[in-house]
Amino acid sequence: MLQTSLVMLDKFCQQMPLEWILNTTHDFVSVFLHLMKETTSSIQVQSVSCLYSLAGRKLESNTWFQLITSLPPAVAAAEQESAKDEGGTNDLVNKLPFHKKLSKMLSQIVSSNIAHITTDKEIMSCTGKKYESLGHFLGLVTDMLQHPSGVIITEQMYMWTQLFRDPQIIKNKLIEPFIPGLLAALLKHLVRIRWSDLENGTHPHSILIDATWDDKEAYDLWISDLRGKSSVLFRFIGSSDPEFASETISRHVCDLISSHGNGEPMDHIDRSTNRLTSSSEAVMKIEGVYLALDNILQGLPSWSLSNEDIAEERAKRTRVRTNVKSSLAQFSSLMVSWNPNDVCLKLRHAYMLQTMVYIWKYDSSTLLKGVDFLFNYLCAKDENTYFSPNGDMLSEEVVALRRRSGLALVSVGKRVPELLVSWLGQLSDRSVHILATEKMLAPNQMHLYEFLSCVANAIDDPFKRASFVSDVLSGSVSTLESDECTSAFSSVEGLMMAIGMYQAGGNLSFVSNLDSVQEVTARFGRMFAAFNQILSVGKRCSAAAKKRGFPMQNSSPLSQSTVSLDSAFILPPDEGPLSTKDLTINNPFIQIWQRLIPPLLKMSDTVSKLWKPEYQIRHFLDPCQRFIYAISDDDAYTATKRDIAGGGVFSESGTAGSVVRGINRKQMNLLPRWAGWLNELRNASFQLLGLMSEQRVLYSPEFSLYYPSLVQALLSQENLKSMEHRHVTQLVKQFIEPMLLHCPSPLYHSHVAPIITPTLEHLYRRISSSWAPLLISSGPEAVLAKQTVKALSSQNCVLFARSSTNVTDDWFDAYYARGGLFVGDLDSITSEAMVEKVRLDLTRVLADMLMSSFALKGEWALVLANIYKEEQARKQNEPSLLNSAPNMSLNTSDVRVNADGTERNHNQNDYEIRQLSRIKAMGNFLLQEDEKIAGPIVLFVISGLSYPDGYTCRRCIKLCHRVIETCVPDERFTELLGKRMFEAAIKSIVLEPKWMVGIEWDMIALVRDIYCRLVLGQSFMAAAQGAGQQQPHDTNGRQFIQSKNVSNPLLGGGILCSPSDFPRQVLVSLPGVTVVDIKNLEENLNENRSSKAQKDVLRDLLRVAADNVKIAGFAGEGTQDKEESILHEKIVKALIPNLPEKLVIRSQEIGDNNLSEESSGMPSIFD
Repeated sequence: MLQTSLVMLDKFCQQMPLEWILNTTHDFVSVFLHLMKETTSSIQVQSVSCLYSLAGRKLESNTWFQLITSLPPAVAAAEQESAKDEGGTNDLVNKLPFHKKLSKMLSQIVSSNIAHITTDKEIMSCTGKKYESLGHFLGLVTDMLQHPSGVIITEQMYMWTQLFRDPQIIKNKLIEPFIPGLLAALLKHLVRIRWSDLENGTHPHSILIDATWDDKEAYDLWISDLRGKSSVLFRFIGSSDPEFASETISRHVCDLISSHGNGEPMDHIDRSTNRLTSSSEAVMKIEGVYLALDNILQGLPSWSLSNEDIAEERAKRTRVRTNVKSSLAQFSSLMVSWNPNDVCLKLRHAYMLQTMVYIWKYDSSTLLKGVDFLFNYLCAKDENTYFSPNGDMLSEEVVALRRRSGLALVSVGKRVPELLVSWLGQLSDRSVHILATEKMLAPNQMHLYEFLSCVANAIDDPFKRASFVSDVLSGSVSTLESDECTSAFSSVEGLMMAIGMYQAGGNLSFVSNLDSVQEVTARFGRMFAAFNQILSVGKRCSAAAKKRGFPMQNSSPLSQSTVSLDSAFILPPDEGPLSTKDLTINNPFIQIWQRLIPPLLKMSDTVSKLWKPEYQIRHFLDPCQRFIYAISDDDAYTATKRDIAGGGVFSESGTAGSVVRGINRKQMNLLPRWAGWLNELRNASFQLLGLMSEQRVLYSPEFSLYYPSLVQALLSQENLKSMEHRHVTQLVKQFIEPMLLHCPSPLYHSHVAPIITPTLEHLYRRISSSWAPLLISSGPEAVLAKQTVKALSSQNCVLFARSSTNVTDDWFDAYYARGGLFVGDLDSITSEAMVEKVRLDLTRVLADMLMSSFALKGEWALVLANIYKEEQARKQNEPSLLNSAPNMSLNTSDVRVNADGTERNHNQNDYEIRQLSRIKAMGNFLLQEDEKIAGPIVLFVISGLSYPDGYTCRRCIKLCHRVIETCVPDERFTELLGKRMFEAAIKSIVLEPKWMVGIEWDMIALVRDIYCRLVLGQSFMAAAQGAGQQQPHDTNGRQFIQSKNVSNPLLGGGILCSPSDFPRQVLVSLPGVTVVDIKNLEENLNENRSSKAQKDVLRDLLRVAADNVKIAGFAGEGTQDKEESILHEKIVKALIPNLPEKLVIRSQEIGDNNLSEESSGMPSIFD
């Protein structure tokens, strides 16, 4: 009875007015506090649950203080009452629900009412009764952290995080007395429990832990969550009390190394290897401290470690710094003197060495020894003959040690590269020796190259920097110049021989022969590793060069003006070809290109030629060679849109072994490996070419001799037409787009035009052919069209090859319809998803490329956003706006940030002047200077309005606005804009397809933009924003006077001076729309030029047309319902009726209906 009443009161506390509960007549809180003493666990839990519901409400200050004052004695009384019964572990088990709920309730009282703490002067001054009451309360909360069950601490994580986040609480050190208890509890529970001890009953709290978690999986999820949440707390602890945090964590690590540094007590040994395991006591305890160590060191404030002496510092801060540095010096000495023998301990040592980068930044005395340890671990060998009788194979533990050491080296190189420059000679010699003599894993080679590239970019002298990078990559470049690579990339047959495809022809046993597979895999590994290492270093050098900033060459004081939209018309003095010598000053990677370009172009051309129709037709006839064109298991997995957390490709629900039935890439078989290998080669080549564009080497005079070869290798009609959709997508994303964004504007015609002209023409045809079968809605043609979009598979590839006697345009149309895919043995559903994916990817990547080229997204859009931000700061006379990130309060920092919140780089003003000059020039170049370039662009964005893909349609709408703003004054575009574009937009609205839901207003805005500019002489801001600006007529009254922004589309562009009738003809052709309706429309558009009013008028007219289209039966399948239609938004009745004056519940309504049926004599439905 009492328990049931408490359940009801719990709901009561959540909803009813607080004055009903918290008053002198009916004081429910005192009742709940008294019931906490009941020994019955359910009553205790329910009483605490009622208090928890109250804690989440908005309590008055006095009420809240009374509550935190009353709770500690009430909890103490409850525990005393409980102690009278039998204690021990069983008592903890019985009380676990109560303690868990109590911990949650106590933390809720604080986290929901922090404002009562920060607004109370007595508490903030750390004096008085209220301060004492809060101290007793937080003391109770901290005492609960000593509970053996870890779930108690997780209930408090949010409360502690909120307290640490509040700057006033930290400033007044309100929670400093409770940090030791919190830190001790976190360090205790982060040590993993050995689950076998629970199963054996040897753990001291095995019964309690068994009651806390159902199984090991539940415990693993819990500790993972605890680690994620505690990371922030450790950083806060290090930041708020650096002296205590550094001393505690240093002492804790020292104690662990002293007790377990050699593996003591040597338990849970792997008998086959005589090594420690992950269940060993030493491994578990040392592993448990890594997270705390890493985050505490990250959280330490710079003033606690910096050697700079600031006069304004207080004496206490100086003392704190001295103690912090002393504690960390002791820790650092221990880390470089600890030399564990066991592999598992070495792995944990590597983790700890990685955390020392936060110390080495201020004290580099142990840096060289630490790096030496990491170099040794990077070459760690498996001395146990159980795994490696001949020294060729490595155990999982050694592989993990090598990987962690490599990552640690990269981390050191990123954070403190300038400190390593003085040891450059030793590092270089050691690295060259390791690469030459040690059998390193491919990832470790990459780690080493990344580490060296980071150090290289810290060298001040540009020529020494470039020389060091050349030395680092000399081995990789030599590999690409070797006879092995030259033979492989010189011809298609050479590539086939290199990857084992030629030998597999008619020889099924070759692809699974162990020696053959190992030989071919090793050969490909050498070739690809060379490209990948060069690419990795190149990207690292580019990132460092961008951060370093590239000053404007040959600049004058006039060129260093404030960045604004007007500066888009100013050509920077260095906006042209720069020699590689000039480029090397900022980027040390430039000298590598001279040797890299020949093998790179050969490889790109050879890989592309392998997809020519004659090779495909020949190889599809062979049961092994056909799989060179197959997608990979990873491609199939991404097409299914499955959650990566589900286990990936090799999970039970994964796609491993689905393309080559029953065989995956982990098995010793070449068939499933070929697809991934060729993808990697193609990706590497496209990314390197994109890197060449970004580094401006592509436009240097030294590269002019290679430029025709580049165009031929990538964009010859034979190669371009033969590519699959996924290959073209990579080409556009990784090379074409970077090339457009980084080419100097004077070189557009000489360097961009030869590449972009054939690319756009081909892309428009390819995408049109890909979507054409899907745009056929009904009839026999629709059934036939659906067959053409099915991917080629193992079952029909032979028939396809034998029937492909004549490769015509129809052959390529069918090829593009299926995306060029060969899916092997993949099931039909996943195959269909794969075809859809590559179609969407290709269409979207072209839309994204055009968006970036017109400054509607990406780097160029950020330049425009920065200009707007600076204008707002000037208008509001608020310089602090320049230092504030989006959605953040103003700050007084001296560091300027971009509009996206990132810190501005050195010489970024020069960088933005270059970008602005390109933005203006690119818009004119793409749309007004060459019809061969402008034609495919305009036709694509018009077609994109009808493709059933919301992502593409949204972007094409934005692109249409930019096309209109740029081209509408030119009468050559009047028919395209006023008829074809306008008709496509009207059709998408009137037919109301399902995929248009959520895009209708954007499309109506496009209709408004076209109609008002072409017919009514009204101009707008960019993207048809704001009210229309009516342009006056000329003296003859027949034409409009052009807008002042006609030459600057970024500010809205112009209008068509001679009104066009094309939009009127399109509207009057709609069913139900008359000439009178058109006249009324124009009258309304002229009278009220606000954005909302004009779009509402257009919507009302289009609703009439949409209704008549449906009546005539032209709408087709998959149209919107009226409830989701924007056109019918105002005329559809509300779905939720008004509440009646008399409340009638559902059961009463059903009862009344039953009575009515019986009284009217209606028969029962069961009769």
